[in-house]
Amino acid sequence: HGDPPEVATRVRRTKRRVAETVLETVDTRGVIPPVVMVPPLIVYWFITSFCPNECEHCVAAEIRDRSDEVGRDDLFRLADRLIEAGIPWIALTGGEPLARPELPELVAHLRDADVACFLTTSGAGLSRKSLSALREAGLARILVSLDGPPKVQDGFRGPGSHETSMKALEILRGGGVPYGISTTVHAGNVDALEYVRNMARDSGSSQLFVNEYVPQCAEDHGAMRALDAPQRDQLYRDLHRLRTEDSFSPWAGQYKFQIVSPLATAWVSEEEARLRGRPPR
Repeated sequence: HGDPPEVATRVRRTKRRVAETVLETVDTRGVIPPVVMVPPLIVYWFITSFCPNECEHCVAAEIRDRSDEVGRDDLFRLADRLIEAGIPWIALTGGEPLARPELPELVAHLRDADVACFLTTSGAGLSRKSLSALREAGLARILVSLDGPPKVQDGFRGPGSHETSMKALEILRGGGVPYGISTTVHAGNVDALEYVRNMARDSGSSQLFVNEYVPQCAEDHGAMRALDAPQRDQLYRDLHRLRTEDSFSPWAGQYKFQIVSPLATAWVSEEEARLRGRPPR
């Protein structure tokens, strides 16, 4: 499930622009600039604040008035600005992005400009009809939020949210769009990571993306609390163990399943170096 060829080409162009800028500056000034202005490889775009869930950790939950939400024309003007900036990947999120009726048209507009889109969703509003429209539009991937068993997830995303996520995964199976699960780990569900991994595997997902909950202000949100140091260490060790198991499990080759967590990358690198008897970098 690598990047589409056109996206990989744009990533290579961006890297080449970085190298050319550095070489040109060295040639003309004899120094490497402290900052090289290049477009990011990915942009997370909140296209709506509307969502039927009441997730305690979501910044969009604080914005329920849609009266000043960006309209269709401005939405596409913003898309053109991102295209002009050379962004190769855009994550469409919210709120619940499936609530925007022009979503398939927006995805197709970006795809026609060689920008790959993926969608993060609670699953609310996903149907076989809407999935078909997104597939035809060229959506690259869908990530469904799942944070633990029903009692855990419904406790901070709202009643019925776990069932909604599971129905979405059922619709996605065999639907023609690569899909995975996105989970947010906090003090209340740090022990549920293996459950989520198993659900991702059993649902045929190709990816589990792990995020650590970060409070948006000095206080935690309701039942959600940030991980303390021992819990964070537990999370990283669990990620390392699960990633190692997945790398050698019989179904890994069949499902091409992978666990992705940018937060744990540095820890895993250090731990693998230690386990293999090499000094950490």
